[in-house]
Amino acid sequence: MYVQVFEFVLPRHRAITSNLVQVSYAVAIYYLAFIAYLVRSWRATLLYTTLPCVLSILALGFYRSPRWLILKQQYREAAEVFQKLGKFNKRPIQVRFQADNDDSDEHKTKSSKTYTILDCFKHKQTLVIFFTILLIQYVSGVIYYTMYLEFNNIGGSTYLVIALAATADIPAMFLASYFPDKYGRKKSFIASLIIIGLCVAPIVFTPQNYAKVVLVRTAAAIAVKIFFSFSADVMMLWTLEIFPTAIRTQGFVMTTMGMSIGSATAPFVVEYVRTWAYVAPFIVIVALCFIGIVLSLLLPETLGVPAREKFEDFFTTVRVDAEKN
Repeated sequence: MYVQVFEFVLPRHRAITSNLVQVSYAVAIYYLAFIAYLVRSWRATLLYTTLPCVLSILALGFYRSPRWLILKQQYREAAEVFQKLGKFNKRPIQVRFQADNDDSDEHKTKSSKTYTILDCFKHKQTLVIFFTILLIQYVSGVIYYTMYLEFNNIGGSTYLVIALAATADIPAMFLASYFPDKYGRKKSFIASLIIIGLCVAPIVFTPQNYAKVVLVRTAAAIAVKIFFSFSADVMMLWTLEIFPTAIRTQGFVMTTMGMSIGSATAPFVVEYVRTWAYVAPFIVIVALCFIGIVLSLLLPETLGVPAREKFEDFFTTVRVDAEKN
C-alpha cells in the first residue's frame, strides 16, 4: 500500500500522502483497545480484530503503478491509467510518450533487464544502503516494541495507555508531513532520535515513590511514542525514495523485515536487561537511538532528488526542483 501511494503522487505530496495512510494504523490501535476493553476474551478479540481484513478485497480495484508500467515498457496500459486518473480528477492528463507501439515486435525486443533485490549485493554502494536501512529498521523495531512492553509497567489502565499511544500517532503524522520537506529526511530523522533520547530521561530519573510518578512516566512515554512514530514515518518515506522503481517494493519489504526481527527480539531484550535494573530497558532505547543516528549518516539525502526509476539511478546524485518531478 505504501509503495502504491508513493508512486502515484508528486514529490511535493509524498510526505503528506504517506502519512495519511498511517492514519489507518492509529485507527486500528484505537479499535484494538476498544474491542479488548469490551470483550475481555482473547479468542473473541482475535475474531473481531481480524474481521476488518475482509476490506482488503477492495485492493483488487487499485490501478497498477504508472511508474512501474513505464519502466516495464507497458506504455499503453500506463496511458490508460493516466487517462482514468485525469478523468476522475476532472483534469485531463496529456500523455507524453508514444503508446501506439506498445505491441510492436521491435518494442518487445527492447525489454529492459529485470532487477531483483539480489542485485543490491553486487555493488558496494547498494549493499551498504540495503544493510544500513535494514539495521535502522531493526533498531526501530526494538525501540518501538520495548516501549510498548514497558507501557504496562508504567502504571494505570493498560487499555487507556494503549489508546494514548495510538493518539500519539496523530501529532506525529502532522510533524512528518511538514519537517521532512522543510529540513530534509536525514535531519528530521536524526532530530527525532535525539528527542526520543531526551524524552526517556523523565522515565529513568523519576523516583518510583514520587506522588505523580505514573503521570510523569506516562507523559514521557507518550512523547517518546510521538517522536518514534515521527521517525518511523520519515524512515518509511526515505526508504521509498532511496530504492528505485525497479526494486522499490522488494527493497521496502526486505528492509522493513528488520523491524519484524526487532519486534521479535524486543521481549527477550527487555526481560534480560530488566534483571540489571528497572530502568535498563530505557537505557537500551537511548543506546539504540545513538546507533540509529550513526547509521542514518550513511544514507543519501533524497529531498529535492528526482524519483529513482531504473536500478542504475542508484548511482546518480542529480538534484532537481521537486515540483517538476
